[in-house]
Parts: sequence; C-alpha cells; structure tokens
Amino acid sequence: GDFLGYMAIASEIGMNLVTGSVATCDEPGTIAIPQAMEAVCREHGGQVLRNANVRQVMIEDGRVTGVSYR
Repeated sequence: GDFLGYMAIASEIGMNLVTGSVATCDEPGTIAIPQAMEAVCREHGGQVLRNANVRQVMIEDGRVTGVSYR
C-alpha cells in the first residue's frame, strides 16, 4: 500500500503512530461488535459464557459445533 498516504490520514482518524496506534469510533464504540454477535448467538439458541476457560473448540465441516470449557 501507500505508506505515505496512510501516514497522511492517520492523525485525521485519531491514530498516534509514535506512542501507539489508537483509533476512535462513535458511540457506542467497538463494544457494539461483540454485543451484536452475542445477541445473534442467543437468538439462534446459542449460549454465551464470559470469562470461561476454553479447553477445545470442536469444528465440523468448517463450522463450530461445540466448545469444551472448565
């Protein structure tokens, strides 16, 4: 890609390329992404566990079919 072009717009979108890359996003922020994924999962009969120690993710034909956790 065009590195100089990237550098030119970085500050306009809230990125700090010297001390670390930070971008901003309108409310409610990026938390809306996992919240939406959780809602869709629950709507389709899925269960969402937070802070679970996942031991294994079972995959069949490219799709997750189960999760083993403690």
